[in-house]
Amino acid sequence: MGRANTVRVPGDFITLDLEGQRIILLHDATGQLRALANSRCHRVAKLIDGSGNCTGFAVLSILGFTGLRKLVTSPRLERDMADNGLILFRAESRLGFAFLCLSPNAPELDSYLEDFAELHAPLAFGLAITYRRLTIYVDFSWEILLEVFNEYYHLPFVHAGSIDIFSYIPDSLDALTGAYASQFGTTQGTRGLLKADQEKSLPEIPELTGRSGKGGRYTWVCPNKIFRSEPRQFVVL
Repeated sequence: MGRANTVRVPGDFITLDLEGQRIILLHDATGQLRALANSRCHRVAKLIDGSGNCTGFAVLSILGFTGLRKLVTSPRLERDMADNGLILFRAESRLGFAFLCLSPNAPELDSYLEDFAELHAPLAFGLAITYRRLTIYVDFSWEILLEVFNEYYHLPFVHAGSIDIFSYIPDSLDALTGAYASQFGTTQGTRGLLKADQEKSLPEIPELTGRSGKGGRYTWVCPNKIFRSEPRQFVVL
């Protein structure tokens, strides 16, 4: 769901819409990510919009977070109080990224990612912070985006005067154990700018040393998340 530090301090929250499910992602008083259904079970009404900081989220989380999940009071509904609180989803952070799962039966995150953290350790993902969040809604199949992003045949034709001149044919896919694919490709300059604008690029990320500072790593976490690192930028789709 992006970087976990999008919600930085206790009570910080953002609202999300994932496959038609309204969700509140927030930072609780213990520093943990929490994900709740953004609707009341007894009236199915949305609770909150946008993002910000809610004192109630911070205070109730200090009490062990049970207050958010329990319907505190509702006249003539006392017998059903425990069944009408907010639904809690699975939310966890790895390498500073927020992962959200709506299914209670899915495997544990670490067993799903397996060696993801080990492979990406040289990229210093954990040091990155969210400076700005941009949401773009595009009406097309995300499978097509992944398909195009994952092949180099179109670069000499579609991007002949831009990113193609900075790219080399990437290595073969790494041998991995998690539910993801990853490969490394040597690059020069930054693929975020045209050739004439290279001097305007951001400085190289100093933590990216050795081979990590000489190209980009492209990772696809099933089913629909892309991580791309280069010496001057991180991109998550």
